[in-house]
Amino acid sequence: MFAALHLPDLAIVAALRASPSERGRPCGVVASLGQLDEGKVQVPLIAVSAEARAVGISSGWPLSRALVRLPDFRVLAREPDRERDLLTELIELAESLTPDLEITSPDTLLLDLSRTSSRRLEALHDFMLTEAVVVHARASTPDLAHLAVRHGPTRGMMLTSAALSELPLGVLGTLAGSESLLSMLGLWGLQTLGDYLKIPRQDLTERLGPLAGHWHDLLHGKVLRLLRLHRPPESLKQSYDFEDPVQDLESVVFILKRLLHGLSSRLAARHVAASNLEIALRLERGKRLTKTVRLPEPLVAPEAMLHPLQTLLESLHAGAPIVGLDLDAETTLPSSAQREWFGRQLPQPERWAGTLAQLEALLGPGKVGIPVPPA
Repeated sequence: MFAALHLPDLAIVAALRASPSERGRPCGVVASLGQLDEGKVQVPLIAVSAEARAVGISSGWPLSRALVRLPDFRVLAREPDRERDLLTELIELAESLTPDLEITSPDTLLLDLSRTSSRRLEALHDFMLTEAVVVHARASTPDLAHLAVRHGPTRGMMLTSAALSELPLGVLGTLAGSESLLSMLGLWGLQTLGDYLKIPRQDLTERLGPLAGHWHDLLHGKVLRLLRLHRPPESLKQSYDFEDPVQDLESVVFILKRLLHGLSSRLAARHVAASNLEIALRLERGKRLTKTVRLPEPLVAPEAMLHPLQTLLESLHAGAPIVGLDLDAETTLPSSAQREWFGRQLPQPERWAGTLAQLEALLGPGKVGIPVPPA
């Protein structure tokens, strides 16, 4: 099974992050405000806010038409750096489910969920970013998931044959070479994908060429291509900046869970495990509190790594509000030893890690270990 994650209003969300005073007003994004200084009012709108859509203004309109409709329409410049930041945040969300993902476009990711448990799949419905809507769709192939997430009625669900047949033919506009072929299909009177799928594949290929036959196979789920996998950064370090300084442990643990899921996906993608975890709390006035947690054995599961970190945080006294959080790990080869009834392996290494964290918090760093008799 595959899933697609999509940010429908990427350009406008990024622009409003740069100009928060414009939130709640009808506004749109153009490629550059320099074009307006040159008197070019025919420039197209790349994206518009929900308030602009409410009065009938759509993306793709020329700016002059939007100004005629609404003289108080606000114009914002595109923010490429903030758009990249949003894409990075979306990737971090996706990595909490699986390391196998593809950046299909600057606002869309495709995920291979074949190794993801059904319990973790429930997190798809809770995905969100600050001031941004994240939508998803699932399907049996990556291309079908991509088509489904672009259309409102099939978002948030597993794409079925019935739902696919009801989609308008225009959703194929995201595929390569679609303009001339879609115009021809429109002349034939086809309106939905169901109309297209009723035509035999051989007839489509003979009259419209191999591309029409490829679309027919794709819509029937016969095209199962490999994802162009996104490679995670070499560094395992992850950071998070709180919007407002926090003092309660619950907020820190909540973000820590999210970072650990991303760390777990990166470890799995490299086929390694974490041997030590380093957590750094960035405090107000530039202060920094750094702690290292030694794990009893190599771990990959986020739940197992969370317990010793949570135990450590409960014993810490920051002394100042926390403005940010950094998480890093030292890696080693994962343990492949089989559990034995009479073996000496720890049955629950995460509980032992929590005990070590409590002892180290009580006695101080470097004072917990195996006693060595004097020579």
